[in-house]
Amino acid sequence: MHPPRGLGVEGVLPSPGAVNGADYVAIFMLFLVFLIIAIAACFIWLASSHARERRRKRPRHHRLLPIDETGDSSLPYTALINLPQRWIAVQGVSPEAVVNALKIQNLSECGWAEGLAGAGQNRVFISPKIVNWTLIIGDGLPDSADDVDAAFRFLTRLSTDLGHVQYFSASRALGHHSWVKLYQGKIVRAFAWAGQTLWNQGPLSTAELKLGAICHDYLEDEHLTWREQQELSAKNLELIPSLAARWSIDPAAIDARKIAAYPGLIGEL
Repeated sequence: MHPPRGLGVEGVLPSPGAVNGADYVAIFMLFLVFLIIAIAACFIWLASSHARERRRKRPRHHRLLPIDETGDSSLPYTALINLPQRWIAVQGVSPEAVVNALKIQNLSECGWAEGLAGAGQNRVFISPKIVNWTLIIGDGLPDSADDVDAAFRFLTRLSTDLGHVQYFSASRALGHHSWVKLYQGKIVRAFAWAGQTLWNQGPLSTAELKLGAICHDYLEDEHLTWREQQELSAKNLELIPSLAARWSIDPAAIDARKIAAYPGLIGEL
């Protein structure tokens, strides 16, 4: 004869005290688990709150953002410089890598004002990193209007060493201008004009099309009148800052207040 259901092995019901004791232990263990999770969550929340507070109090100028990227229209704008006559933007490398690639000599650290004032003839100023770009500014850079082949060789060598390189030239006195984008030694897009088209390589970029750049093919502008040449030059010179901003960085849009504490380098090519 089998024992009735609900009876133990010996045929008796389990004691209520034993069942309740096991339940209490299980509840207590669950309580401990939830308590540990709650404490861990509290520590994580406190740590994240502390990190957010530190980021909020940290000065923002260390990012060296152009003023139009801050999104704060209430801040007064102080332009760093007028648009340089020639400059290069290099992506994702340190100023030291630029120095090595250009084989800069007589190198010294200097502030922006001193560096930009001294960047003439064979000297160039190398900025600290601005977001993810390093700028090379100075009249010592090759002028595509003077020798487009020398500019081509210089830029392709530099891009082979450093990767993504952009070159801009804007002479308001003469109307000569150019912009070049290279990646790993290859021309992605290039246009240079000095009274006529000197260099037109690669398809027009989306930025050029949207900005309305006038890029004639070789010999296409041979019969332009003086007035038409002036209009072409003025139009393209006007869009260069916007093109630079879309491709990389417009040097004239950097807020001077945000770079005062970050010196650059100056030296001879």
